Amino acid sequence: MIPLHLDWKKPADGVELEHVPFGQGDADPQLAIKSRSGRFEPKTYRLESLENPIVLHLVNARNDDDFKRFVSRFGTPRTDFGDIAYLRAMEVLRDDLTQDLEFCTDPSLNRIVDSEYLLQRVTLTPSFAYSESTDRYRLVLSVTNLEGLMRMEIAMALEVGATLIRCKHCSKAFLAGPMTRRRTDAVYCSDRCRVEGFKHAKTINQKGSGV
Repeated sequence: MIPLHLDWKKPADGVELEHVPFGQGDADPQLAIKSRSGRFEPKTYRLESLENPIVLHLVNARNDDDFKRFVSRFGTPRTDFGDIAYLRAMEVLRDDLTQDLEFCTDPSLNRIVDSEYLLQRVTLTPSFAYSESTDRYRLVLSVTNLEGLMRMEIAMALEVGATLIRCKHCSKAFLAGPMTRRRTDAVYCSDRCRVEGFKHAKTINQKGSGV
């Protein structure tokens, strides 16, 4: 696999929600996530496995605080509106990526058609990077933005045959199978949920047996 990376940036001092004018003219201001201080720090992402894909952090976002945590940790998905992320646009992107991920990890669907549509919205730039360990140049691919990187994570899930699962305890989405370090029969997203799930099952059994 040709290495894929993204040189990006994220807020250096956290984020905040603020009403920001949308586009030109008299459009009403919309809630947006922006850097608290206006300072940013560089961040490089490499797509090497599916153990902790960034796309799942967005897919599992359920409220304003989740979206704020996402932007604070990873940066804005795109730079169409500068260094801010409109909340409504984040919600739309989450729903879009969730649908793509569900389709591309469902073996009963025509996943190739879905993946081709997915890749049409990704721009990759090839280049050569020097490797000191091998004293040679290596072909690498860079993606345009964070959204593109998340779409490539979905494409990788399709390529290796990973499966999308909803946690039995908390309902969060996670990937299982090749390159995820999770078995395909996994039902919990974390050790914490596994423990809580066992506790809940034990309580149900005790009530059923009259203990």
